[in-house]
Amino acid sequence: MICEVCGTYFLDEECLSRLFVFEDICMSCREALKPRLLFEVFPIAYGEVHYYYLYEDLKISYYIKRKLASKLERLYQMIIDEGMKYDLIVFLDDELLSKMTELSMVLLGFQQILMFSLCRQDVVTHLKV
Repeated sequence: MICEVCGTYFLDEECLSRLFVFEDICMSCREALKPRLLFEVFPIAYGEVHYYYLYEDLKISYYIKRKLASKLERLYQMIIDEGMKYDLIVFLDDELLSKMTELSMVLLGFQQILMFSLCRQDVVTHLKV
């Protein structure tokens, strides 16, 4: 099989339980793309922003980001468990980040904001509150 991340050929372990399961990512990429829940806090005018993300400095294509989006399940579960203590919950992607300076004025009305994304974004430079 060909790894969809790095493009190398690989053979997955053969066993009876995985006979008809075909992996699309090689073992080394699977290990490198193992998600870790990371966390930052930014002060804003009348409160703070809690920013969660799964990957630190991941420079990958849009297609691979879509494949890794299933890893956001950990963040969704955290939001279900702790979401009631936040005034606003925002999923931060590339498109929203490009409009962050305009959205900063909207964020002034909230005290506790939860932002989350798949990959770390430079929120502080875009956040003008």
